[in-house]
Amino acid sequence: MARRRHLDSWRDYRSTPQKIGSRKEGFRRTRLLALLACEGDDTEPQYFRDMFSLLIKKKALSPSSFIIAPHKHTDPMGVLDDLLKYSGPLRETYKDFSLRWIVIDRDEERTNGGGHTLGNFNTALSRAEAKNVKVAWSNPCFEIWYLLHFQYRQTFINRDELLKELPKIIEKPYAKNTPGMFEYLLPHINTAKRNAEKLSKMNQVPADANPGTKMHELIDAFEKEIGVIIQQ
Repeated sequence: MARRRHLDSWRDYRSTPQKIGSRKEGFRRTRLLALLACEGDDTEPQYFRDMFSLLIKKKALSPSSFIIAPHKHTDPMGVLDDLLKYSGPLRETYKDFSLRWIVIDRDEERTNGGGHTLGNFNTALSRAEAKNVKVAWSNPCFEIWYLLHFQYRQTFINRDELLKELPKIIEKPYAKNTPGMFEYLLPHINTAKRNAEKLSKMNQVPADANPGTKMHELIDAFEKEIGVIIQQ
């Protein structure tokens, strides 16, 4: 069977006659660029909504070209499930998007409660690869991406320590779900990308890569797909 074409191929659909009112006609009018599923229910989605808003202002994409899958789970396997089971108004699924990413944390189990098992995290990574879904993992958690905008760090830090130290490092009052972080961090995003790339060369095993993140790869993938540099 021939491999299914990406449904965001605007030139393909623009040049191919479509039956008005058909499902493909709906896809033709809506460029399906990116589908994300996030572990957090507010912090990560808000960061990406703000990023996409900037790209919309730059006319790099339309408001309907990206989707954040409904948030139902807070563990890596559950987040992947949220993405794989996504069904949109035109019956589109995760396979219909050019970019398919989950955003998850290693977040080791903590004595005071919370966190994920190593098995849950590693299984999510292997299953995502099998489904051709990319993973922007962070170790210990998403906020390490914030820290890397301001400093390079290669020594271990746990989630609680990071959240306690972050306001001192970024010089901004910070708590979980603080709004406006994308705009605040944007002038330093290239520093964060360099720092994250440097860390990724030190340890290739995600569960052991503390600190570490693949957020820079997600940002790079968006920039390459749309042909726009977020911050020059």
